[in-house]
Amino acid sequence: MIKYPEEIRQDEIERNLERMKKNRKMVGWISVKNRLPDKDAPYLVFIPTADDSKPLTLIAWYDPGGFGWSGIVEYWICVITHWMPLPDWPEDYKKEVGSEKF
Repeated sequence: MIKYPEEIRQDEIERNLERMKKNRKMVGWISVKNRLPDKDAPYLVFIPTADDSKPLTLIAWYDPGGFGWSGIVEYWICVITHWMPLPDWPEDYKKEVGSEKF
């Protein structure tokens, strides 16, 4: 059976989703109402806007020991509603700078 590009892409998407589920690195969106990050690190954040069809997703740093969210100066009046951990750094970068930092 011949596979068309759409089917190939769908197969690839499904394989990647299965890999992510097994890996469990991507945990999905976490509501700030449920919990906040416990580690000083960058996170992907979700910010609703006045236009419901155009929410913002940005990378912001979270400092659990004091300042909370930072790194989104131009959106300083925004309200972060959800967050998720970022995936691991690329393996070749980890090797280059030393894996002990990760």
